Amino acid sequence: HTSVASLALALSLSAPPAAPAKPDKDLEEKALTTLERGAKAGDFDVRALAIEGLGFGPKKRVLTPVKDALADPQWGVRSAAIRSLRVLKDTSWEKEVQRSVCDAAVDPDSQLLPLIEDLGPQKAVPIVIKGLEAKDCGRPERYVLAYTRKGGEWLVTAFKLGLKSGSADIKALFDKELPALPLVAAMPIYKEGFTKYSPDLQKTILKRIAEAKTEEVPDIAFVKPLLKSSKDPEVQFQLAYLLALRGDNSGKAQLI
Repeated sequence: HTSVASLALALSLSAPPAAPAKPDKDLEEKALTTLERGAKAGDFDVRALAIEGLGFGPKKRVLTPVKDALADPQWGVRSAAIRSLRVLKDTSWEKEVQRSVCDAAVDPDSQLLPLIEDLGPQKAVPIVIKGLEAKDCGRPERYVLAYTRKGGEWLVTAFKLGLKSGSADIKALFDKELPALPLVAAMPIYKEGFTKYSPDLQKTILKRIAEAKTEEVPDIAFVKPLLKSSKDPEVQFQLAYLLALRGDNSGKAQLI
């Protein structure tokens, strides 16, 4: 039975050396053999460690066992395989991430999103959105909420892409969360789409901005075009009220 300790040693032996000296061929072969054996172990922690180690081996030799691990019932092993495929520069890891997005047993916050976080929002979010757009994707709303919790550039990137999704169902999920997004974090999203929102959503956002501190939302120039373009008297009134709060009387006719 292969122990975790021996696999850890094998992993370190199979990793690229820090020094330019060539690794001992016998040691390298022994490490790879140990890892290949570990990839078939009954203990899923051992399998995961072994698959992770194989990612540093010769691509021709290790690609098949690494790809085979994508069918493992344990997420820890599958995620190790995805990491190894990235190390091996095999592009199939993206499709596996997209498939995993639709696996209701894989948690967005603690399992899937951390797996590709190092890519940054501009590269990672499109992969996730594409996964959500697959037919029969399991509980896609989990990712809308996960990105809302994550905040910052992750929230902004996810919503900007999600609101333009070619899938009406996915777009609707992002639309649904728009009114209650954290106000300050959501301002880049609101500024981009505000004039196209429904009057109800416009009123909700205007009310939230009016209730916020000026320093939280200092720039409200993006709402001003609605003074002329909106045909909803309630929107016009709330907009004029907000502008007046900020010392701008351009909407005073709507307040009379």
